[in-house]
Amino acid sequence: MMMKSVTEVYATFAFILALALFVPPVACAYTASAAGGPLHGDYSQHTGHDDGHSGASGGYSSNYGEPAPLRARAPLSRDRLEIAPGVTIDETEHWALIDLRERAIALIRGDRVVERLGPVTIGQRGAAEVRERGSLQSPLGVFRVIGFNPESEYHIFIHLSYPEVEHMLIGYRRGWVSEATLQRYLAARRAGEIPLQDTPLGGQIGIHGTGAERQRLARHAQQIDWTYGCYAVSDAQIERIADFLEVGAPVVVID
Repeated sequence: MMMKSVTEVYATFAFILALALFVPPVACAYTASAAGGPLHGDYSQHTGHDDGHSGASGGYSSNYGEPAPLRARAPLSRDRLEIAPGVTIDETEHWALIDLRERAIALIRGDRVVERLGPVTIGQRGAAEVRERGSLQSPLGVFRVIGFNPESEYHIFIHLSYPEVEHMLIGYRRGWVSEATLQRYLAARRAGEIPLQDTPLGGQIGIHGTGAERQRLARHAQQIDWTYGCYAVSDAQIERIADFLEVGAPVVVID
């Protein structure tokens, strides 16, 4: 099962090889101001500035270890594993595979599945290779964990590095992203900053729980996709995911 999923990742994200050289190490010291705006995730008072959900800004932390940079493909040593084109880990490193076809999150150490969780609920309009701000879709791709918010109104929010370079280039080709915005984005990434969160592709995408205000939806999680573009699980499951991953951990999302 695991090997099949990794094969799917290769087929879906082969274009990452040509783009990995653009991406320097992700900045670890993440604050609300670094994202270009306040962190929020209130569905009922959504402003349109950030269309994912981080919840309350207080307590936001990224002090869970230094992230490993994305690099171009290199010969692998015996203890290195390639989980997607251009993305390698060591045999003890933790990462996650979100399979939207199976509505499951696999927590993986090296090439061994430690635990499978689900069901996963996603954006109200499904998933897409790349999403526009306000589209209510969840993006596919290879991301890194860039921070945690343990005080989110959705219990815990794990911030992912969307949009990545490949998303921006697709958005540019489709006419969603201007050349000026693309160049601003690439300059920020070369400077070691996290992905800009204020582009036409949206931001504040991550994995979160349901929180007290959304507990009623947990009963219908298998039938209802209710997020603005994030990946949601139960509160008990998001706690396990947050304990398993750290800043810099790869998260691969496939459909």
